[in-house]
Amino acid sequence: SANAVGIGTTSPDSNVQIANNNGSSYRFGYAGTSDVYLDADNVYFRTDGGANTAIVTTTGVGIGDTSPDNKLQISDSSVGTDVTANDSNFIKLTNKDTGTANEVWGLGFSTESSGTDYLGGFVQALGNYSSNFNTSLIFGTRGTSGNAATRMTIDSSGNLLVGTTDTTLFNNTSGGGFSVQQNGFTQIAKQGVDAADPVLILNQTGLDGEILRFYKDGTAVGSIGTISGQPYFTGA
Repeated sequence: SANAVGIGTTSPDSNVQIANNNGSSYRFGYAGTSDVYLDADNVYFRTDGGANTAIVTTTGVGIGDTSPDNKLQISDSSVGTDVTANDSNFIKLTNKDTGTANEVWGLGFSTESSGTDYLGGFVQALGNYSSNFNTSLIFGTRGTSGNAATRMTIDSSGNLLVGTTDTTLFNNTSGGGFSVQQNGFTQIAKQGVDAADPVLILNQTGLDGEILRFYKDGTAVGSIGTISGQPYFTGA
């Protein structure tokens, strides 16, 4: 063609086209150690003589896996035992803008309808960066109305916060949430609606018995439960 080169075809549809219809494969690479390899159905990206392979198939993309069962499948036969080590991370998302605090980055889950993308949920890191590159994790979902919003946070101090970002719920006169600190200190707050609207419900179904048991230094010191459907309060 005047404007393109065809190898194995007389009608190239790009600037350079190599065509093969006899079932063999193509390989483009460097000394047999790193190459791009094409066969009739797949595209392989190989390094180290093929030891590390990525593959694109009609099923999906495989990294370290030549037969992916999903849209993206990552496999590794040697993983780390140290949660902070690089080889413990199959996927790492890195924020290089460390000069700006309170930035978020992570994963979003969305649905597209009529060309509009609706964020349905997310898992994000929040870089606080006041010291030691401290970072929180944020989990969000989308309800039956409104946009996706934060539902739970594990802050950089290890506090679990559900429905709140406040670690001092006991001081509040309104609002609600649930928090557990690293030392086990637990707080529950709920915005009251009426006098019959409790903060906590414990429901034991079936037989009578203990509903709540109290311990001191590993020894049971009392309990609350039911006998013949009636409440009892007892000490050890």
